[in-house]
Order: sequence, then structure tokens, then C-alpha cells
Amino acid sequence: MPPPRVGAEDLALIPPIGLRGPAPGYWKRVHTPPAAPGGRPVPREEGVRTLQEALTRVASGRSGIPLCGATAEDDRRGDIAFVPVSGLADSALALVWPRGKGTAELQDLAPVLTVCDR
Repeated sequence: MPPPRVGAEDLALIPPIGLRGPAPGYWKRVHTPPAAPGGRPVPREEGVRTLQEALTRVASGRSGIPLCGATAEDDRRGDIAFVPVSGLADSALALVWPRGKGTAELQDLAPVLTVCDR
């Protein structure tokens, strides 16, 4: 049997968990979109402050939360299904550090990550 998938429009049927705290607005809109791509409003659950708190809420069966693939892979749990969502833009991760404060180790790591991405 093929693994389950949902489409981006299905997000309107699954109330995502809201985020509380200092995350920037653009980041919150990605993780708790106000509407599905077709414009259908997406209901919201009350907010959480941490990923672990969100995953515990998901395990309770009350809601869901979109995550990038790498985060879902790193935070696998036996009580949660991570289901791919089609119809959304691909996500990418980047290595970041404060401008002018990169250590030699960080600067050595950057080209290695670039090679791994290919």
C-alpha cells in the first residue's frame, strides 16, 4: 500500500497548532497558514512555545502542524504519523551564524554541507 499523502488544500481540514512567542511573522505564516492555497480559511488551535509541546498536542489527536522534512525526520515519534503534503513549495535549510563571528569550524562546515546537498 502506498504511504498516505495529503494535499495543501487539506490543511483547511486539520486545525494547525498556533505558535506563541518571538518567532517572526513570516515564519508563523508558513507553519500556521491563515488559508489553504485556494483561499479556504484554516482554523487555528491555541498556541504552543516549543516543537515538543506541539508534537505532544498532535499526539493527542486534536490538531496537526506542517513541518519541513528534515525536522520531521529528526523528531520521529511512534505515536505520530508524518505525512507528506503535496502542493506546497519545497523547503530548504541553511547554515547561519552571526555576521563576522563565524568560527573556523563553521566556515569549514559550509562547503561540506553544500557538497552533501548535491
